[in-house]
Amino acid sequence: MTPFMSKTNGVLFNNYISAAPSTVLSLTNSFSLREYNKLEVNNNIVSLAKKVDIILIGFQIREC
Repeated sequence: MTPFMSKTNGVLFNNYISAAPSTVLSLTNSFSLREYNKLEVNNNIVSLAKKVDIILIGFQIREC
């Protein structure tokens, strides 16, 4: 964990298993809505946060 992460309020996921072999595909699969086995990339965590006026600072990705 970085010094910034240890001082920041938020949710930290430990032991998360990637949903795809690359970062872009993994984040797309993890944070987008999937209905009837169809990925709806326009319905994602960022668009949901914008609808309720939440500001997203960013994601920190650490590869082991």
